[in-house]
Formats: sequence, C-alpha cells, structure tokens
Amino acid sequence: MKTKFTLLTLLTCFLLTTANAQNAKTSVADYSPFTSLYKAEKQKATALGDAKAVEGTMTALTGYDADATVEIPFFFDLTNVDDEWVDSLSITFPAGITPISVSNDDVFFAFESPDFDDEEFNGIDGQTVSWGDNDNNWGGIAAPNSYLFTVTVTVDAGVTGDQTVDFFASGDQFANPADLAGSLTLGEGLSVYGIVVNSEVHNTLEAAINAAGLFVALANLDPTTLFAPTDAAFDELEAANPGIIADLLDDPETLGNILLYHAANVEAFSGDLTDGQEIETLEANGFAVTVSIVDPQIFINGEEVVVPNLDASNGVVHAIDGVLLPPAVVSLPLDFELPVENYNIIGFGGAQNTSVIPNPDPSGVNTSDNVWQQTQDAANTAELFAGAVIDLNVPVDFSESGLVAMDVWTPQDLTEVTIRFEIANNDPASAGMQRTVNTTVTGAWETLTFDFSDDANIGNEFVRCVVFFNLDLNNTDDTFYADNIRGTENPTIFEIVEASDVHETLETALLASGLDGVTNDPAVDLTLFAPTDEAFDALPDGVLTSLLDDPTGALANVLLYHVVGGSAFSGDLSDGQEVLTLQGETVTVAINGSVITINGAEVIIADIPASNGVVHVIDAVLVPELCTQFAGGPYTNFTTTFGGVPVAADGICPFNAITGFQSWASEAYLADNAVGGSTYTFGLSGGAVGAWDADFIIIDALTGEIVASETEGNSITWTAPADGNYIWIIQEAGFCGNQTENADTDNGFPYMTCESDVTITDIVVASEIHNTLETAVIEAELADVLAGEGPFTVFAPTDDAFDLLPDGLLDDLLEDPTGDLATILTHHVANGTVYSTDLTDGQSIPTLQGENVTVGIDGEGVVTITSATGVVAEVIVANLIASNGVIHVIDAVLLPTLSSVDNLTSVDELKVFPNPTNNQFTVDIELNASERVTVDMINIVGQVVKSIDLGTRSAGLNREYIDVNDLSEGIYFMNLTVGGTQGTVKVQVVR
Repeated sequence: MKTKFTLLTLLTCFLLTTANAQNAKTSVADYSPFTSLYKAEKQKATALGDAKAVEGTMTALTGYDADATVEIPFFFDLTNVDDEWVDSLSITFPAGITPISVSNDDVFFAFESPDFDDEEFNGIDGQTVSWGDNDNNWGGIAAPNSYLFTVTVTVDAGVTGDQTVDFFASGDQFANPADLAGSLTLGEGLSVYGIVVNSEVHNTLEAAINAAGLFVALANLDPTTLFAPTDAAFDELEAANPGIIADLLDDPETLGNILLYHAANVEAFSGDLTDGQEIETLEANGFAVTVSIVDPQIFINGEEVVVPNLDASNGVVHAIDGVLLPPAVVSLPLDFELPVENYNIIGFGGAQNTSVIPNPDPSGVNTSDNVWQQTQDAANTAELFAGAVIDLNVPVDFSESGLVAMDVWTPQDLTEVTIRFEIANNDPASAGMQRTVNTTVTGAWETLTFDFSDDANIGNEFVRCVVFFNLDLNNTDDTFYADNIRGTENPTIFEIVEASDVHETLETALLASGLDGVTNDPAVDLTLFAPTDEAFDALPDGVLTSLLDDPTGALANVLLYHVVGGSAFSGDLSDGQEVLTLQGETVTVAINGSVITINGAEVIIADIPASNGVVHVIDAVLVPELCTQFAGGPYTNFTTTFGGVPVAADGICPFNAITGFQSWASEAYLADNAVGGSTYTFGLSGGAVGAWDADFIIIDALTGEIVASETEGNSITWTAPADGNYIWIIQEAGFCGNQTENADTDNGFPYMTCESDVTITDIVVASEIHNTLETAVIEAELADVLAGEGPFTVFAPTDDAFDLLPDGLLDDLLEDPTGDLATILTHHVANGTVYSTDLTDGQSIPTLQGENVTVGIDGEGVVTITSATGVVAEVIVANLIASNGVIHVIDAVLLPTLSSVDNLTSVDELKVFPNPTNNQFTVDIELNASERVTVDMINIVGQVVKSIDLGTRSAGLNREYIDVNDLSEGIYFMNLTVGGTQGTVKVQVVR
C-alpha cells in the first residue's frame, strides 16, 4: 500500500516534535517518506543509429526513499522535435526498486487524426514499464510535445546510494528517426517537488505546480525553501473567491507568479527563522514574505506553519494553512485603479484631503475610473505648495527613457506642477531628481511630460514618487487631480509628423512611399528635415500629384533627400557643412547667426527629439538635382545661361517620359535662377521641326502665373521680368516626324538625360543598409566592375535580406568569393539601365550570371523580382540613379541555380536521383576517405526545412535515402556537408 501522510499524521508528528521544531532539522527517522534526495538534472537522451535522431530529454523529478512506496514523476520533453514520433517507450528500474503502478498511463497521444492511435500502455513487466504501438496502426508518441507522468515504486529496505534507471524509445518505422536510449541517476531522498507529489494533503498544490510548468524548477533549484499550502488552504481560498482555482489553472502565468511567492532561493529551516524576518521570494517583483513567531507557532504572512522542516534534497518544505497572495504592484505606471488600501499616500505642505477618488471629469485625455485628489488646505494659506508622497513597492528606474508623463487637472492654467523621485533613504540632497512643468489649460485634463534624461541621479532606483502643485495662482479650497503617472519615451520621427498640425502632406507622402515604416522604427537613428504643408503647397501645380503617382520611385527619392543617417541636432551642424542624405546626394548647411538653412530652406523649428533621431522643421521642399544636362538641346539661341542647371519640374529626371517619339505629349522643365532683363529663346530642334506647331507656356514658379505663351511656330522668345525660377512647358500636337529613338533629338522632341557623379559601387558603399552587400561585392572582386562604364541595373538586397540566409551560409560563400558568391551576386545584375517604369508584369530580364529574373507587378503597383530558383523579392526602394546605371533595393537575396560540388574534396563521385522525386532521393556518394556526412534541405527563400545527420561514412560507395514526404512541392537546394567542405545540388519535389 502506498505510504502517504494525511494532515492528521503530519499534525501528530508536529506535536511530537514541537519542542525541537525551531532549533533542529527534522531527522530522517521523523519523516522517513519525505527524507530524500534528488536534485534532478536534465539528461539528454543519447541518439543511436545513423538515421535522423529525435532529440528529446527524459528527466526524473525526484529520487527514492528506502523501505517505502514512492511516486517518481518523469518528464519526457519532445518539444524540440519537429514532426516526428516514436513507436514505443520503456523505462526499466534497477533491482530493489519495483514499479507497481502508473498514475496517468494514457498520457501519450498521437497526431490529431483518426488514422493515428494513442500510444497503448503495455503495463508493467517485472522492473519495466512500457508503452507501445502494438497493433502497428500508425500509433506513436507525438512530437513536438512534452509529457509528465508518475510511476509509483516500492523500494526495498536495503537499497542505498545512486541507482540507475534506463529508458529506451524506439524510432518509428515509417518516419525512420533513430532510437533513443539513455539512463537517469536516482539518488536517495525526495526533491522539493517530490515531497509535494508524495503528500496526500498537497494535491491541489501539485496540480497547480504542474499547470504552471514549475515542476522542473522545484526539482532542480538548489537551495529552495517552499511554503506549501495544504488542500484545505486552497479550499478556503476557493470558498472566499468562488471559481478562483479554475481561473488560475487557466492562467499559468498568474498562477506561476503566485506559486513563486511561496518559494525562495534559500535553505531556511525553522531554526533559521526569526521574528520579523523578511525573505525575498522568487515572485517576479521579488516581493518578500514576513516571518512572525509566537512561540512555538511560526507564521508566514500570518499563515501558520502546520508542519515545518520537511527535508528535501534541494532544500526544505514547510506546510502552511493558507495560500499566500503577493501584494499588488504599486509602481509606475500609477493609475490609481487598485483598491485604496494598496496606496500609502501622505500629504504635506498646504495639502488637505489627499485621497484616491472616482474621476470627477472623465473626459479628454483621461477617462479612467479613479484619480488622485489633492485639496488645498484653506486653514493653511501660508503654504506655497500642496502635495503628497506616494510610496512604491517596486523600485523604478529610467534606464530605458528619462521621460515621465502625468495627466493633471488644475483649476488654473500656468500652474506649476512638480514631480520628484527619491531613493530608499530619502536623501533629497543627493538622491532625488525633480522637474517642474506648467499647465496650459484651465479646468481640464492635460498630459504633462517631465524630462529627466540629463539628470545626474537618473542611474538610481527610486521607491518614492512626490507630486506637488504651486498654490500661488489659486484660491484657497482649490482642488487638483493627477493620474496615470508613467514612464514614456519620445515619439518616433513618424509619430512626430503624424501628430503635427502642419505636416499632413508629409505624413501622406511618408505613408504612400512606405517610408512610414523606417521613420517609425525605434531601432534606427535618423535626422528628418520636415517640410511643412505650406512648403509642399509652394511646389508648382501638378508636381505633388506627379510624385504621389510614383510613390516608391520619384516620391521616395525626394523624401529620402530629406533624411540623414544619425541624429544631427542643430549644435552638430556647421556653416558650409555637406551632409549626405539617404537619397545619395548631399545637402548644404548654412548658418547665419541664429538662422540655419538647408539648401536654402530655413529651419523654423529645430531639435524636436525623437526616440529614433531628431526632426527639424523647414519651410521649403528640398529638391535633389540629379539631371545635369540636356542632350542635343531642347533649346536654341540662349545668349545668357540660366545661371543654374535645368532640372525637371519635380526634381527627378523624366527618364521614362522621353524614351521614344510621342505624337501627343506635354513636358515641363524648371529653369532655375533666370536673370531679370535677359532674353531667352526656347525652342525645338531637329530634322522634323516645322512639321507641326507646338504650344509654349512659361509660368512663374513662385506665383503660378502664366508670364508668356506661344501657340504658333516652334519656339518662344521671352524676356524674364525678374530674377527667379520659371517653368517652361511644351505641348506638342500632331505628327512630328519620324518615330525613331530620339537620343539625338532628330525628330525634334526635347530630350533630357539623367546623370549622376556617383557610381553603383559608390551608392552601395554609402548606404547604411547595404553593409553586407558592400563586403560581398568587394570580396567577389566586383566593386571595380560596378564602378565601371556599364550601364548596369542592380537589384540590391539589404542587410536584413542577407540575415535571412541560413546560419553559416554567407561565411561559407565568403570563403570562396569568386565562386558561388560571385555567381549569386551576378544574378542580381543586368546589362543596361532598367528603371521601374520600364518594367512590365511577366517581363524576363537576363542577368550577368546567365539566368533570367522575372518581374511581377500586382494591382497596387508593388514590384517583385523572382530569381531563377523562385526566390521572390519585393522592390522596396526603386530608381537610385547612378552615373553608370540604376539600383533597385530589394528585401531578399536572389538565388540562381547552384549545383556546386567541386568543393567536396573527399567526394570522388556524387549522384542524386531520381530528380525530381515525389517521395525520396537516392544519394550515391563515393568517398575517398572516411568522413562525417550531413544533409540540409533548403527551400527557395533560404530556410533550412530539414536536417539529416548521416553520421560517419566509410571510404567507398555509400548509398543514402533522403525521405521528402514531409516537404511541400517545389525547388530545394540539397546542401551536403562532408567533413569540413560543403556542396549544393538543386533538386525538385513534385506531387
């Protein structure tokens, strides 16, 4: 019969040993079933055989006790196993320890399918407990999963010392994993968890520990003191709070925290306890329990220790008659929604009626239920301040952010509100930090932000919050309210733009271009020169619409011209400084006294801090100047130069607008810095001039007024009324000559080239998000090629794209940079300049590697590039113009067909067949020396989806079978590692 102690038995033992209970550990003779050992250590099962091994762990969570019946819990953890199962499991105990029952023999289950059976319990045969798929009906122990079960054993009186328990898990005959075999060492004695399991008065506690997943911790952590509530204690809690036990069992996180409030990482027998002692627990906040002693009784937070000193292998257990509930957290954020008794608030100065009350004005920024109230003391009008001290039971620090926000309600605007934080010793001279902010509204809630980021004491932990109001502006008997005191962070750059009343156009542009993501990313560090709505309104008519029509191209290019990598506050800027933007061009800083301009745009608000950088508000849109010349000339007889380079109206070369003859077209060009009083002739040239009439219109770029027009002939002559910028528009109508390419403007059509003085290599090197690509291009000896004449089109993967490659693959490629690495890189390069507007859905583009990539364009204009092996990459930034081509930034690495086995120096011959296959590949590998062989199956997006360790193979021909029934249809790369070398074979799975 199983030996378990009832509460009556335990109480009897307690009464018999009261005299010595507080001064000595309970002896083995006193509590023999509980005296035991076993500090369980996870012991990983040893994988046998040469097929894929199921990785799992079997753990015994307690030891044994001689001459007793003991429940030994086992934990079989298969959570790291992917889509495998085992056919059978057996556990064999040594002589002298005999299994007699299993508490939950149906614990194991198979897959959720009628085609699979739960594992069958075979029963107990001598010293062995086993489960098995006896009818061979697709049964098995399912993984990934974990299983907790208990075996009850009888232990002979003569058993001593460490004992070995063997286990064996057979591999499934279809999935073909390796068998598992291992052994566990049982020592004498019970762990803390083992004491709970073997107690008849701790069934609820056992269930709670299991539900919270703390069984391994309480079997392993050494030392551990556990204050163990009895079943009666849990019943009392349930009676006072109906349904609470079920709710906690459904909430393992909360349940676990409550249980950890009963455990401490110390060994505290009753003789180690003193009256008033506080013991820090393992609870998430480290809340302590308080010991009180009314001789001879011991109490923990007022709950009596009914049985002390149950000696465990890794500590001690004290049975208590109540469940300990951790105190409510009073810390930042302070929202005053806990019951009033949880708050220790002490008023001072001219304070009266300091209390937590229902929100008297739930509106605006604060609609919460409860707030803190502070009433001015009418009888103490001499005081300048009224406030209160609020004690925090969990210290706060400001290591993440030095900002604190608080919602306040005051009867008068411009009221000074001060918040102070103090450390435990309350030393205001050295340890505190405080800030004061004035309110801006009267009789309404508002949020105030207090910045402690530069305070010398910010590195401390604080346990007291002090809030007080200046009474100078207020009459007696006035009342103030505060709520929601919380740590906060600066908003991100995008959040600043989003919250601004003068940046609605910029917000729209960031969203349309997709740059809201990077400007909202807390991990980046950027500077944004933010044009106001008025700045965008000052652009010529139609320019903004044109930009929005090309959100990821022209618009993104203009916006990136306003963004600089790193935080550049105004104090970091200097007169004449050239700052490189993310667009690739530089902007020029000018400083005249207190006025800062960026390319002539004035910084009207500087240094708005963001959590990911800084924002400067500017009064004009910055236009990148990528177009450097007219080719063949759309103009004639300019006797005076423009004084500046002609650029397109939107600042972006119209590279897609003048690729061939168009019989009906309209083009606009911005001529900057025209000289007042100078006469300009703007016309058409070429062999077909005179075949039609063109309309010419000249617009003042500042006012939008039409200052000149001509509807006949092929040119317009005009005298500029004043210095300034003017937009020249040509509208053609009718047939205008031949339809040949107009690079020489032979058909009379104006033509503009896009040129930049930076090469493709220069752009990659300057980019903050192409560090890996830069390294790869240099190592592959392609840097000079991509800086050469070209032209080239490069699809440039970001650093994040390279990070998605399997671990170690990039390092392996870099070891042979001019081989597979160069092959992969040249699969990203095409001859010629292919802008985004030249792309069409389904278009096939040959790469320098030899294979084609395929263009995809969906209904929303999203452009994707698909590699020869099916890797799909999205174009996230298009049309970065270089002097020798163009770059499109993509979010994945394009993989070409790689069948490289030349590096496998130990392999004389390698064959993979059939290829394609629908179930398994046969791999014939002839080795010239004995080597370890592993196989990784990699999908087309670079993810390792199957790994197989074939073990050490002997010299000569080896035939292996690679099961792929678990892989989806598609292209894969079979990556073979032989010794220290790797090779790859492209394979296909079909269904």
